[in-house]
Amino acid sequence: MTKLSEKDLPRDDASLREIQNYIAKVAKMREYSTDVPLEMMFLTEEVGELAKALREFVGAQFDAKTSHKNLREEFHDVLVNLLNVANLAGVDITDAFREKETADFSREWKSVKKEEK
Repeated sequence: MTKLSEKDLPRDDASLREIQNYIAKVAKMREYSTDVPLEMMFLTEEVGELAKALREFVGAQFDAKTSHKNLREEFHDVLVNLLNVANLAGVDITDAFREKETADFSREWKSVKKEEK
């Protein structure tokens, strides 16, 4: 496969489907694993790294290395891994999003509030 470059990046106004298709090309080019459980572990690891970066970003008592740039990078990593797992499972995220949102319109939602201490 031809190496991808900046010209291959999805446009700023790209749809989620276009981004998911781009990630499929990236996964093939970078030879990501096609083992769904392994990729799920990678996704879980990235979510953990995002949680740590968010914890640091909001001022928890950890090192001061986390910047907004680091936070953005962790969100990127989570999204790439999520879309890769969706591709491996044959799930179109855009369709899944629309279907679930449509179903949720008729759902009764309860407010979630932080407990007062």
